[in-house]
Amino acid sequence: MRDQDGAHVAGTVVNAVKPRPQAISAAAEELVRSPADTGLATLHPSGGLNLADQYLHIVGDLTGGASFITSSIAGLAAQASRTAQVLRTP
Repeated sequence: MRDQDGAHVAGTVVNAVKPRPQAISAAAEELVRSPADTGLATLHPSGGLNLADQYLHIVGDLTGGASFITSSIAGLAAQASRTAQVLRTP
């Protein structure tokens, strides 16, 4: 839609890519709450988890402080590779 000067305008913006910021699906609720409730992680104010245990790892959207936008395949692959390296190191 354009205004009378030809500039683009919007009356409403809808996020059709992902739920509201910090949204956690019902299926993942226990997965996120359990480490937070036991002190193994804290909820990041911008979404996701900050891990408090060096033996826990997160790959993907629930990484605390991340943009909380759907991760790219390349980004997930890089995170998974780093995590695998850490897990393989004695």
